[in-house]
Amino acid sequence: MRTEIAIVLAGGEPAVWQRLMGDHVSDASGRCIACRVHGVGGPRWPCSLRAVAEAAHELVRSDRQMPADR
Repeated sequence: MRTEIAIVLAGGEPAVWQRLMGDHVSDASGRCIACRVHGVGGPRWPCSLRAVAEAAHELVRSDRQMPADR
C-alpha cells in the first residue's frame, strides 16, 4: 500500500510530499511531532506518512536520473 501511495505522490504536485517530509520530523525522544494527538507522543519516527513521502521523493529522484530514452 505504501508503494502505491508513494507512486501517486511522486506523480503529483511535489509540494505535497515535500510538506509531509518537512512536517513529519523527529522530536528529541524519536517520535513524530506531526502525528501527536492532544499532547500524547506520536509514533516512532519515521512515521508511515514520512516513510511514504521519502519513498515518493526517491521515486522522483530516481526518475530524474534515468536516461530519457528508456
